[in-house]
Amino acid sequence: METVIGEEEVRSWLAEHGWFPGRDIGEEADRLIADRIQDFTDQGVNIAPLRCATAFVREYGNLEFPYPRSPGIKMVVTPTFGYEGDAEDIVELSQNLGRPIFPVAYETRELGIVLMDDTERIFYLHETGSYFVAERPIEAFVKRLEGSRLQDAEDFFV
Repeated sequence: METVIGEEEVRSWLAEHGWFPGRDIGEEADRLIADRIQDFTDQGVNIAPLRCATAFVREYGNLEFPYPRSPGIKMVVTPTFGYEGDAEDIVELSQNLGRPIFPVAYETRELGIVLMDDTERIFYLHETGSYFVAERPIEAFVKRLEGSRLQDAEDFFV
């Protein structure tokens, strides 16, 4: 029988790794976001930060969340991680979704980029494709804790 992880368990897991209600890294989040915007600019792409993505980085920024069911994999909350040419891939995903998106984190080992759209939906960009994670951040944490399979982002293309 599969165990369903609740929000309280997720909050406990987040707290074990440095998060607390009301956490706000303030100007550090602004610097991280500005660095990522500059990276996009250096790649010839203009991108604007999203209010919800900024709030996410302010609350969870610089924390690392290891996945209990996937030893060696962590979500690292920083928008600054990327790879050469990632701006083009992110813009393409944004266009396909018909929504602006912004990077908020990445996963170690696989080095996939975690992105948020302007409605707080979470997506995952990986060398194998793009994936939908969840409608809201807390749901994304639940899915990653459970080790749930991700849905193809194509199901959300307009």
